Amino acid sequence: MSKKVRILPDGKIHYPLVGDIKAEGLSVNQLRDKLREGLLKYYVEPQVSVIVTTISSQKVFVLGEVNKPGAFLLDRPKTIVEAISEAEGFTQDAKIKNVLLIRGGASNPNPNYTVLNLEKTLKERDMSKNVLLRHGDIIYVPVSEIANVERFFDRLWTIIPVRLALFVGRI
Repeated sequence: MSKKVRILPDGKIHYPLVGDIKAEGLSVNQLRDKLREGLLKYYVEPQVSVIVTTISSQKVFVLGEVNKPGAFLLDRPKTIVEAISEAEGFTQDAKIKNVLLIRGGASNPNPNYTVLNLEKTLKERDMSKNVLLRHGDIIYVPVSEIANVERFFDRLWTIIPVRLALFVGRI
C-alpha cells in the first residue's frame, strides 16, 4: 500500500487503518515507527517508508525596507542573510545596523526580539549575526532616518537649478 499524505494545519496526518497521527515535531523515523505500530494490528511485519517530498508550511516573513517584502518558505536551513536575499535585498533606505529578528510571535505571547547589525555581517564577514531562521520568524528591516534626508536633498538639487534659472530670468 502506497499513500501520499499531507500534514494538516493542526500538525496531524490521517492514514488509512491507522487514523490520525500527530506528525508535527516528529522526525521522519519517528513518524515511520508510529505508522508501523498502527499497521501492526492489520499486517504482519509491515514495511513502512516515509519520504518528505515538499515542505511548504514553514515560513518566515521579511518585512520593512527590502525590495520584495513578504512570506518566504523555509524549505531548507536558511540564514537571515539568505532570507533577505530572497526578498531581493535591502532598499536604499534600509538601516542594516538595526535589523530586528522577532522570534515566536504567533505561537508565543512573549516573543523574543533581537537587534542584529547586518552591516557588520556583510562588510566584515562577522557571521555571528547571520542566524539560522525558524518557522514563524519575522525579520524587520527599519528605515534609516538619514535616508529620507538624503532623498530630500537629491530632490532639492534637481529643483534648485530650475528655480534659480527662473529667478535670474533665464527661462
